[in-house]
Amino acid sequence: MKLKRLPATIGLLALVPLAATAVTACSSGGATSSAPQAAKTLILSADTVMSGTCVLSNQFKAGDTITFRIKVYDPTTGQTMDDKALKNVSIGFGSQKLDAAYSGHPGGASATPTDHFWAYCWKVPAGYPTGALNYQITATANDGRTGTFSEFNVAPSLVTITQ
Repeated sequence: MKLKRLPATIGLLALVPLAATAVTACSSGGATSSAPQAAKTLILSADTVMSGTCVLSNQFKAGDTITFRIKVYDPTTGQTMDDKALKNVSIGFGSQKLDAAYSGHPGGASATPTDHFWAYCWKVPAGYPTGALNYQITATANDGRTGTFSEFNVAPSLVTITQ
């Protein structure tokens, strides 16, 4: 009785290596497998505050000074990137390109910084058009990697210039 089943069992065992080869080929897309590549796009987070008070805000009027605060993260390590790791961080809107600076915050001679990040203060000029500011922040690392930040496209949360 066992002899009759033996050829069928041997036939099934012969198919196992073929099935394993097919699964491996399908899972790798037919190409040879290699280690995943490291992420190259820098990760940015940003907000805007009313200068002087550092209170979060997204509505400003002519004469107000907007402070753009930015942190840039290395996607491989998850660590923040300072002025030694980045070539520049800039805020662009309209035809303007503003270069942010890296420093400790709060700043000032007698202050003890509790955080370090990139920042730029921009005073809204008299007569500046009202409406959404539509800005984009770009960071460039010394090794050429880049990343961008844009606001959520949801009207109530956009940085807006008011009357």
